[in-house]
Amino acid sequence: VTTSDDGKGIEFECQNGPLECTGNKILSCVVEYFETDLQIKLLTCLMSSPSIQNAIKECGRKTGVPVSAVEECYTSGEGSLILYQNGLRTLKLDPELFFVPTVTVNK
Repeated sequence: VTTSDDGKGIEFECQNGPLECTGNKILSCVVEYFETDLQIKLLTCLMSSPSIQNAIKECGRKTGVPVSAVEECYTSGEGSLILYQNGLRTLKLDPELFFVPTVTVNK
């Protein structure tokens, strides 16, 4: 992921294109707004969908997780800011990130 700030907000360029960036924002918002048990329910549903963007409401219904805050988050500047902050945390990993996905525990 590379970023730029064009004065209108943070713009992301992801290795696999704009849909990957949108998905990353959505997942970041889920992690920001929900406790671990609800994160797992919602993320499992979202990641199994062919279109994460279109699956938010459906996954909310299936899991019983209220997703309106996630929808607001990822479509606003908040989602971009959270994703940017996640990127900064990734850059500070010790040992450094060498493979994706990477799992960290208690960081």
